[in-house]
Amino acid sequence: MERLNILLAEDYQVLREVTDAFLRAAGFSTTVVSSCANAIAALSDPVRPVDVMITDLVMPDGSGFDLANHATFLRPDIRVVVTSGYASAPLVHLPLIEAGYSFLPKPYAKDELLAIVFDALGVAQAA
Repeated sequence: MERLNILLAEDYQVLREVTDAFLRAAGFSTTVVSSCANAIAALSDPVRPVDVMITDLVMPDGSGFDLANHATFLRPDIRVVVTSGYASAPLVHLPLIEAGYSFLPKPYAKDELLAIVFDALGVAQAA
C-alpha cells in the first residue's frame, strides 16, 4: 500500500508529539502543525499530499470545525477526523458526523486513533 499522508493540527504540544509518534509508527507520513493558519497553509500547498486531516475542535486561532470545512473546500477528497476533550455531548459531535467528519473524543489510545483513521480512509487496519 502507498504511504498515506496525515495532516495533524493540534495545539497541545505533548498530545501533538504523542499522536505524531503513533501515526509514524503505524507507517503514515505526517505533517504536524499547531494552528489553523498553519494547517490552511499546508492544505493550500498543491505539492503536499494530504489524505487525512486530524484536527482539534478548539484551536487557539479558530475552530476545528471551520478548519475541517475549509479543508474539504480546498481538497474535496480529504478525510477529516475531529478530536476534542470538551465534546462528549452529542450536541457537539453530531454536527461533525452529519458533515461527514469522524469524531474522536480525547483522551484517546493509540488503537482508537488508528482505528478511526483507517475507518475514515475506508481501509482495513493491518493486524
